[in-house]
Amino acid sequence: MKNVHRLKFLFFIIAFLLGCILAIEFLDKQEFQSEPEPFYCGTTDYSNAEEIDSEPRHDAGEQLFKENCKSCHRIHEESVGPALFGVSERRPRKWIYAFIQNSGKLIKKKDTMAVNIYNKYGQAEMTAFTTFTHAEIDSILIYIESSPIPGPVYSPEVIAMP
Repeated sequence: MKNVHRLKFLFFIIAFLLGCILAIEFLDKQEFQSEPEPFYCGTTDYSNAEEIDSEPRHDAGEQLFKENCKSCHRIHEESVGPALFGVSERRPRKWIYAFIQNSGKLIKKKDTMAVNIYNKYGQAEMTAFTTFTHAEIDSILIYIESSPIPGPVYSPEVIAMP
């Protein structure tokens, strides 16, 4: 009789653990299928993302930037909108996707970061790029982050000591 109780208990523990594992797997899949959270401020590990200096993605990003972003943004200086260099370090990737695809939606949801940008730049709402895929946005970010920081150019003659 003791063995029957032990077997029931062991069966219960195994069923419980299996249920927990399945629930965790289900919740993880749901997280990536849901709409971006309006107040998301966490960080994400991109260590297994594609290599940052991939030439085809850089070229595509450069073209997309010049055709869609350049009229309002500069890479290293403010313009109609904020300077974009370092945006991947200042904002979570998930938020960047949501903002580029529809900043107005984030502003209406009172997302703090979106509202602050909206107010700082004269309450000019950014154009919604609803058709941009995450891969296209990533390619723009690769182009932006690979742009050299402007600075004085020194020739070897100037640097050389007399």
